[in-house]
Amino acid sequence: MIAGRLLGWVLIFLALAVAGRDAVAMIDRGQFGLIKVGEFWFKVGPASLNGLQAGVERYLTPVLWDWVLAPMLHLPLVLVLLVPGLLLAFFFRKTRAGQKSRRLFRRGH
Repeated sequence: MIAGRLLGWVLIFLALAVAGRDAVAMIDRGQFGLIKVGEFWFKVGPASLNGLQAGVERYLTPVLWDWVLAPMLHLPLVLVLLVPGLLLAFFFRKTRAGQKSRRLFRRGH
């Protein structure tokens, strides 16, 4: 439970850092633009991105790359980090003593 909450807060913190980076970049350029997942990944490790594409197309199917993974690389990085972070922080939040569990899946029911 604490691992999910911690991961959620880490993702939220990273999303805020990316949003700050995007804001500074927008001020410098003078135009609106958010960094995309693929653009960030290419800056950090282009070989791994190219390897993923080659592996998916060779060992799985090119359709998976073209219709699922490639469109995901065009999503804004801040949203890809923020949405799962908020969901994790929400679903794994602490409950007060005497309050029923708010967990999505409970054992024994």
